[in-house]
Amino acid sequence: FGLTFAKSKDDVKSLNEEFYLDINDEVVSKPEDNIVLATDFRMAYNDQRVVVGAEIAGSMHNSNIVDGAMSSEEMEEEYGQSIPINPEDYEAIFVINSNMEPFIPSFSSLAYKGYFRAFFAGNLLNISYSGIGSAFHSLSTNVSSSDSGILSVTDNLNFLNNQVSLGLNFNYVFDNLYQTKETTTTSINYNVMTAYRSRTQPIFVSLNFGSNSTENPGIEDSLSFSSATTNFNISTGYTVETIPAAPTKFSVGFGSFSSGDP
Repeated sequence: FGLTFAKSKDDVKSLNEEFYLDINDEVVSKPEDNIVLATDFRMAYNDQRVVVGAEIAGSMHNSNIVDGAMSSEEMEEEYGQSIPINPEDYEAIFVINSNMEPFIPSFSSLAYKGYFRAFFAGNLLNISYSGIGSAFHSLSTNVSSSDSGILSVTDNLNFLNNQVSLGLNFNYVFDNLYQTKETTTTSINYNVMTAYRSRTQPIFVSLNFGSNSTENPGIEDSLSFSSATTNFNISTGYTVETIPAAPTKFSVGFGSFSSGDP
């Protein structure tokens, strides 16, 4: 079990007005303020052969802190309600003003992930689900596309004393996680790969097949779109082991790729 806290804040005093204001006194460079609080949990069983875990993080983000925090009077005037605290008293911790995204934290400010991993009889199975809200921001780390969710399933199997391997991969990706947009884009990807490596001869054979389809129904038929791609590859080769100082591998392969409407 772990806790993580991250605080990122631009130093407004380090800015010169000529660099963040244009000729119309409009802010060009916008200093930001960001807080992220996260927790993670992991349990392992049977000598690490079964692992269950979860991670969740919440953020507060202000996209422009040039004007500083609002006063309680300004907040009441802008939002029509009073609050029991004065944001100016907490400016050193976090700058609260109308540039917060969102102003009131919600589920859209969360990012989370749950996963299950199991290793048994030469089979490695991974299942995970993750989601990133449209208002989740973390300035201290690289965050993948916001407002999206991903369901991922991978399975790797080995047979005949690891001479034959089979890999299966499936991903379901979608946006509009909290139904804030009128349409949702979905993408389904899967890949199957198998390989054979002889234990007595330096030869190998591999086969790979993959497919991807993306779809958005659109608001109107003219705005909808869909696409699909498939690829297929097969290869074989021979590894020359008689020259240890200069390992050499000869291989030949064939591949095909197609794209278009599903």
